[in-house]
Parts: sequence; structure tokens; C-alpha cells
Amino acid sequence: MALGRNKNIKTFQNPAIQSGTILNGGVSFPYWFSDSKGPKGKWLILLHGLGVDCSVWTPYLDDLIAGYNVILMDLPGHGNNRSAYSLEAASRQILTVMAQRNIGYATIIGHCIGGCVAQAFSTDHADYCRDLILIDTFPLGGEQYHYASFKWLSAVSPLMTVVPSPVFSGVLTGIFSANRAGRHTLYPQIRQQKVSPVFKVFRKTMQAMSKLPTPVYYSPVHYLVGSRDHLVPIRKWNRQAAELHKGTYDEIPKCGHFSVTDDPGKVMAAIRPYLP
Repeated sequence: MALGRNKNIKTFQNPAIQSGTILNGGVSFPYWFSDSKGPKGKWLILLHGLGVDCSVWTPYLDDLIAGYNVILMDLPGHGNNRSAYSLEAASRQILTVMAQRNIGYATIIGHCIGGCVAQAFSTDHADYCRDLILIDTFPLGGEQYHYASFKWLSAVSPLMTVVPSPVFSGVLTGIFSANRAGRHTLYPQIRQQKVSPVFKVFRKTMQAMSKLPTPVYYSPVHYLVGSRDHLVPIRKWNRQAAELHKGTYDEIPKCGHFSVTDDPGKVMAAIRPYLP
């Protein structure tokens, strides 16, 4: 299911960002990278959240590219990636991009369902993952109660056919954001997508997670959650996961579920101590 409406290939103003293309599952789609730190530079892979695309990371690029090589990619069904969405497909695509750029291992930074993909990738391809930085995400493993918490999605989904897209985009923006600046940044991103399949993608992710066993991580895991993220008991779940996996847990002050757009400065400050 393709969420992205805009078929134009996005560009980034930072001159260090280049574009590449991969063919995966019979579908060709672009990704973006900076390898300005050379073959010995440490790699970061940035995975965006639900209903947006990788341009959501634009405010972070100057800081990150100053010290690291960086990969940006749209998750399946988002932005310029028209392939069908699944955790498995996204995980395979990350591996394909890493192989094309000859990346041995990387730090994966994932927000929302991008964090779910990051966890699935680390579980499937542990040797390629240096560590995980998970932002406002849903921890994998023993998550049946997660899917139960989202059963209301089935009741809401029929509304997608009758509620105008701008209205529904505004509702999602209000739920996800904790401040005016975040709403101002997030609304155009969500509005650019076809919002009707968004809940299907979300439900599909939760269903897939509920069937996965509790993972064993062989690399450090860092959990970051907005202090005003009230999208189900997400802070409780991340604290529990941090204890289970002997990871770290921090809250990002005055940010909601889309902390990455609510306050990039605070999110960057929260990420920085855990960068390699």
C-alpha cells in the first residue's frame, strides 16, 4: 500500500547529501546518503515514523553529517518508496542499501514505526547493527497487550472513507504533536500522504509485533520518549523494555509522539550521548 502522493524525487539542500537507487522485490526506489567521512567513517541510518518520509530528518542533518556518514531512506509505502509495507520488507531494504554502500555495520536511529523496523532489523541482522537509538517507538517482544491497546483502530478505519483528508491530517497532527511548532512542521508532512492507509499500516505493524518473540539484542539499545507522548502507555512500555534489555531510558521534555518535529534541538541533545 503506497502512502506517498508526491512522485517527484525529493532533494536535500545540504550539498553533502547524494542520492542512490536500489532494486528490491522488483521495485526500484531511491535513498539518500552522505559518505563525507570516508570509508572509515561511522554510519548512521535514519528511519522515520508513520505517515511521513525521511525529509523529517532535515533539521538534524547538519549536526549528524559533521561527524558521521548518514543513510536516509523512505520506509515501504511512504514518500518515494512505493513497495508494499511490512517489517520484513523494510528490514531487507536496509540490508540492500548497506550492501550497495559497502557498510559493515551501523547505528540505527528509528522513530515511531521506524523504531519497530530498527528492532526487526537488529533481530534479523545482528551483525550489521552497532546499536539502536529508538525514539517514541513500540518495543518488540511479548507485545500482545500492545495490539490489544490498538483494537480501536478497526473501529476508526471506516471513518477514512468519509472524513476529508485535510481534516483527518489535522486530527493526526493534533494527536502526535505537543506544541504549535511541531504541528506547523508535521501537518504538511502528513497532509502530503494518502491518510486512508495510514491506520492499516499501523495496525499491520502492531499485528506483526504481537507475533514476534522477545528479541535478544547483542548491541546496546537506547529508548527515548517524549514526556508528553500519551499515545497509549508508551513511556511505561519503553521503561520496561529498557530494564529487560539492560538499555537506557530517557524522556525528551515537553515533546509528544512526534518529538522529532516538536523540538529537533531537544531530540538532538537526547541522541548525542548515544552516538558512536
